[in-house]
Order: sequence, then C-alpha cells, then structure tokens
Amino acid sequence: MTLGWKRAAAETTYIDAGGNTVECPASEWTLKYKFAGPAGAFEITAVADGADYSASATAAATALYPVGEYAWVAVVEKGSGESLQRRIVDTGTSEVKEGPAEYIAGLDKRSHAKKVLDAIEAVILGRATNDQLAYTINGRSLQKTPLPDLLRLRSQYQAEYQRELRAERIRKGLDGGGNVYVRF
Repeated sequence: MTLGWKRAAAETTYIDAGGNTVECPASEWTLKYKFAGPAGAFEITAVADGADYSASATAAATALYPVGEYAWVAVVEKGSGESLQRRIVDTGTSEVKEGPAEYIAGLDKRSHAKKVLDAIEAVILGRATNDQLAYTINGRSLQKTPLPDLLRLRSQYQAEYQRELRAERIRKGLDGGGNVYVRF
C-alpha cells in the first residue's frame, strides 16, 4: 500500500539556542522521517511541495516493513560536511498493520491459545463418536487423553483466549467486558 502525507513548514520548527522558534521551509531544509521498530529501521525522505513538505513511500517499499509498533523522529538537515545542521522537529509512534499481501490463502491468523482451543474442541467432538481410550495394532499401542483432562485443558485455554479478546477490545478503546467496582 502506498503511504503519503504532507507537513507544513509552519509546523516544521525547532527552538534555537536563544529560545527563538525557527521555521524550516522545504526550500532550505531536507526533512527525513527515521523509523525504528521490531525488525530494524527505515527512513522516508520528504520532498519540497512549495514551502511545505510531502513524504511518501511506494507500495513496494511499505510491503517490506514488518508489522508492529515503530518509534519515529522527524529530522531536518541543511548543508553538508562540516556545515551540516541537523535538528529534530518532531517525534512520535506509528503502527504498521497488515496489508492485503498478508492475507494470503492458508494463512492462519489465530493466536496460539485459539489454535489449541479449537484443536481441543475438535478432539472432544470426535470423542462423541469414538469412546475408546486406548488400543493396540501390530504391537503398537496408542492411548488417548482422558475426557476430564481435555475438559480441564479446554477451560484453561478458553480463559486464556477470553483474556486475549478482552485485551484486544481494550487496545481498540472499547469496553473490556469486565465489572469495575467502586466504593465511595
């Protein structure tokens, strides 16, 4: 997915040694966004758009960014070599989310808890039609997990999965689903 945004020169400022706010127009400065995240770092250099800046990254470039949280810093630069001036004008965090390329056929996006829970439930469902706990064929024996153990494991993984769902709802700013008790 192509990524792009603009930044006004009036918002691209720094405070000099005298305490004055200095504006950094694109005609005089180069603006770079430096990102650091889960699997390394990358940089996006903005181009001049009048006095303002326009930053973008191609779909081919963004496809290489690993999913996760990134800290970023916006830096303006002017000059080169010994006369290079570099100033931080902004910082923040961003999140890289999955794009269409990650939704390929056969990709299992379930968490570990959900995968195990689904597997346990499938075994329990299969037990409804096959109640043998152990059998031997050609001298090789196999023993199945007893149903009470499966039910205990299912309860354990259901609780873990519900905690994951609750954490995801809270992360999205929704109600976590729990009770909050207050005493006055």
